[in-house]
Amino acid sequence: KAVASALTSAEKANAQLFHPTAIQQMNEAAKSEARALAEAEALKIAKEEESSANSGSSSKLDPRQRKKQTEATYERLYHRKLREKRAAAASKWATGVSDAASRVWNLHRVLARRNDPVSRKNFLEVVAESEVPKEFGGAEERLVRVQNEKDGIDGERSSTLSKANFSLFSLFWVQLCIGLGGRVQRLLRYDNSNLEGDVAALYPAICAASLEMVTELYDVMQMGSSSSDDAAAGLSSTGTGWSSVGVMGGSAGLENSVFLGMDGKGDDDVLSKADEAAGGFLGGASADVWTHVETSSAGDVSNQSSGLARSGGASSATSSSTLAVFSSAEWIALQGGKRTGDTTMGLMPLQCAFLSESKKRLFAPLKFMFPEAVAVDEDGVALPVLPTLPSRYDLAKLDANIREELSLADPRQGGGDLSMTTMISETVVSMLHEFCSSAKRAISDAGEDRIVDPRTGSATESIKHNLKVAVVMSTLAAFVRNAPENTFVVPYRPAQSSQHEEASHSCSHALLPALQEIDTLVKSSILNPLARALNRLVSTAIAKMHRGTYLQDSGDNAQSSSFVQVHLHDLYEKFATTYLSPLPNEYASVV
Repeated sequence: KAVASALTSAEKANAQLFHPTAIQQMNEAAKSEARALAEAEALKIAKEEESSANSGSSSKLDPRQRKKQTEATYERLYHRKLREKRAAAASKWATGVSDAASRVWNLHRVLARRNDPVSRKNFLEVVAESEVPKEFGGAEERLVRVQNEKDGIDGERSSTLSKANFSLFSLFWVQLCIGLGGRVQRLLRYDNSNLEGDVAALYPAICAASLEMVTELYDVMQMGSSSSDDAAAGLSSTGTGWSSVGVMGGSAGLENSVFLGMDGKGDDDVLSKADEAAGGFLGGASADVWTHVETSSAGDVSNQSSGLARSGGASSATSSSTLAVFSSAEWIALQGGKRTGDTTMGLMPLQCAFLSESKKRLFAPLKFMFPEAVAVDEDGVALPVLPTLPSRYDLAKLDANIREELSLADPRQGGGDLSMTTMISETVVSMLHEFCSSAKRAISDAGEDRIVDPRTGSATESIKHNLKVAVVMSTLAAFVRNAPENTFVVPYRPAQSSQHEEASHSCSHALLPALQEIDTLVKSSILNPLARALNRLVSTAIAKMHRGTYLQDSGDNAQSSSFVQVHLHDLYEKFATTYLSPLPNEYASVV
């Protein structure tokens, strides 16, 4: 009953956040607050303009410009308020789930440490031998499946949890994740999926709050341990499946030597060691505070760790303890997906919806890139025309769109763990792959023999068009190459943050396939055919040297100019002016 009561409390927290009314109220509150602030700011600007006009120093804006400025201010404030509302709602949800999980963990700990005074049997073993209630049937089924998979094909297939794999907390946590996934799916389908965009936008804040929540629960498990290795034994070390002993699961982490470092010493010594390990206090300590030797000042630590905190406090983001949390059974179950064998569990439906919405926003500008040009002659007959290429303004809008999506993974903006950076970057890579496919279709297929005039060496319209495509791809590659730093590092300079540096590095590494695809496309479709065509012109000119060697008169031996100056110099000059100058430096050097 106690575990069922805690599950009810956790599901109540889920219902308060993942509910159509809550989503709508969140949006309405953000709109009303943003509108009030925008109107107040517009009124302030109007008063300043009026006072300036009275003094004759400036002129007033016309009503249309003022309305446009007010709407831009409102949009900026609305997005900021909406982000704050989502972060606050996610924090409240995480608090409710964490409180319920802590109650179950405390119960699990007490049962594991107490015995029946008559039978001398451990209370947790008594619970393990009893039948699992029907309301936890889904969790038991999944845990049994993982247990059988762990035993292997040759192992004996069981229909119930063994005593060694029984964990009261695991039953609670898995059942909670099952209910959470079902609730999110129903909310995404509500009212013909009209709320799907607003629900998916919750994912960054939910991911950040859930990471902080699981890390705090991990801290509760580790609190008082003299070594992080002992507490890490309660984690799923492989990270490939659920473990019967998770962050809080299993009684192995409840032995005296593990839980409080007791080795037959007095309680005073134990508590002093626990207090020392916790950084001088037992409450609210982050795992990083006492599992690592700090090499930076307190100000640097607070600045670097503020990104993953739900309310601006310290957080563990890139430490061995956090890596242990990412590989724990509880975190894997909460995230769902392939690692659990169930894509409808935990936050996986919300993550899929978030990636779907992100993909829609990223792919939206592509329909305006490389439009087919149409031309007709005087008789109305369609003429073959090369596609229209994107302008630098179009590429700048695409770059802004990419950076806006990547900013959702900004640690300081509540972007969750760094895996979100890679996740969004992979979506950007898929969008750039589609861009490269469109660019390849826009490249002229005139053939190597017709891209350069064989008699004069002048460029045809086909190669001129292809050189412009190379410039477009070079500009896009520069934007993509600079996007990680411009998104995570540049906005916060001169301040430095290890979290933002790591996010930038992870993003740069994830975007490498797109840069390689752009480079391969330009070289294989534009530069290599051009280089072969130019080499044929050079070989034709060099052939004149052999004809001149055997056909020239004896009186022509004393020539004032060399063969290169006579036959090749002008050709090289034409190459440099016609073909190399329009190309970016990195492509011109290849030719």
